[in-house]
Amino acid sequence: RNRGLMEDVSVLSSKEPFHTDWVTKVGFVSELGLMVTSGLDGVINTAKLAQSGFRKDPPIKLHKKGVHCWCWCGNYKFFASGGLDRQVIIWNPYTKKIMVPLQGHNAALQHVELNESNHQLMSLSVDKVVKVWDIRTYKCIQTFTDKA
Repeated sequence: RNRGLMEDVSVLSSKEPFHTDWVTKVGFVSELGLMVTSGLDGVINTAKLAQSGFRKDPPIKLHKKGVHCWCWCGNYKFFASGGLDRQVIIWNPYTKKIMVPLQGHNAALQHVELNESNHQLMSLSVDKVVKVWDIRTYKCIQTFTDKA
């Protein structure tokens, strides 16, 4: 039987913790072969998964406060992440460095999502504000506010 990658890795454990506070998101980016986690400790972790195990990369510390969300943009080859510091950070997965911070929210970010076909990134903050960003120019092109 052909066992799945996650089945093989699930029996392994890391001697060092991935996070020192609550984990907010776990996902897998197949294009990069990476498991990605974010947490309230303000850290994003990546681990390269393989049939023989996994290799945890050094922690990525780009946010000043906890990280709630992240997403991968395959067309432009970047991650977008957001959290308690009220900004979306666009960062390079290879250098682990900030490409550009997107500022404009007045509350913590809850979710980021991509619409790659329209070159847009959407960010949602806990005060019910949605911002739409053009990922070619990194400019906010629309803001929606739920007044209810």
